[in-house]
Amino acid sequence: MPMMAMVIICVFVYFICLIAILLYNERFNKMYVRLFFTIVNTCLFIGYCINEYYRKGSFEFLTFDQISPFMFTMLPLSYLMDKRVRHYYFCTAAFLSLGMFVAMLVSPQEAYLVAYKADATVLYVLDTLLHLNFSLFGIYLICSGTVKLKFKHFKKAMIFIYTVITFVVLVNFIFHKNYFGMGYYGKYGIYMIRIFETYWATLAAYILGVFLVLVLGLIFNGVLVKLNGHNLKEEVKNVKFFEYVDDNETL
Repeated sequence: MPMMAMVIICVFVYFICLIAILLYNERFNKMYVRLFFTIVNTCLFIGYCINEYYRKGSFEFLTFDQISPFMFTMLPLSYLMDKRVRHYYFCTAAFLSLGMFVAMLVSPQEAYLVAYKADATVLYVLDTLLHLNFSLFGIYLICSGTVKLKFKHFKKAMIFIYTVITFVVLVNFIFHKNYFGMGYYGKYGIYMIRIFETYWATLAAYILGVFLVLVLGLIFNGVLVKLNGHNLKEEVKNVKFFEYVDDNETL
């Protein structure tokens, strides 16, 4: 299948699913929806890892390859998380929804719209579907009320993602790794693209970029909720960014 045809089909499926979530999310059972997204995510990610193994001829630990694989790995593991930690993860997933959608179009492997390839390999299809599924999951978390468009939940997303980034950077320093593309010892870049000459400038740009992605995700979800006709519409209309939120409303 031609690469662009695959992307167009996936984008079409994405918007059909998005409309279904916006119109019918109140009819869905939260537990079953979460299980559905988790099963799809897990099957696709396992398939992706198997394809990477056969492509490279050796096994690589992909969880810390970039932020996306890390989030994919954590979704099935969220069932094992403490309730409070799980909600931090859900907040991050919700505000990364726009970033995941963009990653459908501009792959970290520099395919799709960045460097056109004639044929869509199984690896690229799986990569696209993984981002599609996770983006929709993040949007559902907002529409279902599990994550709210409040500063407290946005702050949770920042705490979670920056804690992970800090951990990864320390691991890179100590063990000479290149997780998240932030290897200090000569292997650093933002999604495999070396923009800056120094490591610290690259790291600073990476941290700022993650913050901007979260902010854009907040705006994106706010627009979607305003377009939606359910009871969250009034909440977004009168956003009180520093209002207390009950964290017991989790999946």
